[in-house]
Amino acid sequence: MLRKLKENFFSTFRRSGSSTESPYPHVHETAWVAPDAVLIGDVEIGENSSVWPGAIIRGDIGKVKVGSNTNIQDNVVIHPNSKKGVVIGNNVTVAHGTVLDGCDVDDNVMIGINVTALHHTKIKENTIVGAASLLPPGTETEPNSVYSGNPAEKVRELQEQDKEIMDKMARSYVNLKGEYE
Repeated sequence: MLRKLKENFFSTFRRSGSSTESPYPHVHETAWVAPDAVLIGDVEIGENSSVWPGAIIRGDIGKVKVGSNTNIQDNVVIHPNSKKGVVIGNNVTVAHGTVLDGCDVDDNVMIGINVTALHHTKIKENTIVGAASLLPPGTETEPNSVYSGNPAEKVRELQEQDKEIMDKMARSYVNLKGEYE
């Protein structure tokens, strides 16, 4: 029923003829989007990914592409600031309350609670960004690293146990979404 409501809403929006017309979001059949999450415009959610309550993903300025096995947790805001859009890779955890404004995130990344990543930021593969960190505009992390602080700085190299935690977190959300489908 929720899918039907969303289809009706977006078909009305597309027919409106306004200059803000945006493509309809595409959610893979194995992905899950909470009923009170908001997907607007050109948004693609990949296989086995999940978007949790209160999350807002706006693809109205540029496309937002979320990869496979990625979880966008409660109250996350993702918004491109140019037509370039936003790409979030596979096996990514974006924790509660995070804001991703016009940045890209590679595969196998864990972003902590209430992180802010501003425009033109690039979070490279196998990176952890600690809770409440600020990645200023134009930040580019090194792969296989842990960042933390305001502004965020590299604090150490990623350890094998970090990779195991990251993988476990991504897998746990793939499993958890099954309880709500």
